Amino acid sequence: MTREREIASVSPRAQALLAGQENEDVDFKRQLNGLASADLVAFANSPNGGTIMIGVDEIVGNNGLQRGTIAGCPAGDNEKLIIINKAENCVPPIEVEIYVENAESLPFLRIEIPSGPDKPYCTRKGIYAIRGDGRTKALLPGRLLSLFMETEAEQFFARFREATGELEGSLTVLKSQVIDEFADLLARVEKMEAEIAASLTRIAGSTPDEQSAAGAEDE
Repeated sequence: MTREREIASVSPRAQALLAGQENEDVDFKRQLNGLASADLVAFANSPNGGTIMIGVDEIVGNNGLQRGTIAGCPAGDNEKLIIINKAENCVPPIEVEIYVENAESLPFLRIEIPSGPDKPYCTRKGIYAIRGDGRTKALLPGRLLSLFMETEAEQFFARFREATGELEGSLTVLKSQVIDEFADLLARVEKMEAEIAASLTRIAGSTPDEQSAAGAEDE
């Protein structure tokens, strides 16, 4: 599911990203045609996801460090559709959030890509990538296998927790049934004991003549 939102000025989130430089969590691109599906894949495969800002240049600030500066770019429905198509054409499809920042002045696009739950992701052409060292890097076979095993392990434990939860629920129901049946059995035993005790009391309390008469009747 892709979410879209338009912001009149520059959000605090965008301001914080613009104040820094490109790194594992953020990527600046001057134009939309610089965005590749592999860039979306790289962030989806990364542990923390990340942000791509389009219509932003990287410059050197007064302190000698690089930072982002707003250059602006088209940010209409057509541009959003291009981004959505790139995300949906990844394998598996990648969920993104698209924000039009500074919409009333010099618009630019902020794309938020969460770390995906179905790693590893790849492009339609089978390109696997991950974010590292401030750039998009190819995902090598060893790391790819590790990423796949991590995802499989997470899914296995999720299924295991679900199964044990269901089993625990069944055991709770069974335990309740056993307790109810045991209580019913105990009640019947106590009733029988009371009846036997009452009979013994009657027998013990009868006179010898009554007992003889009862014996004669039995004969």
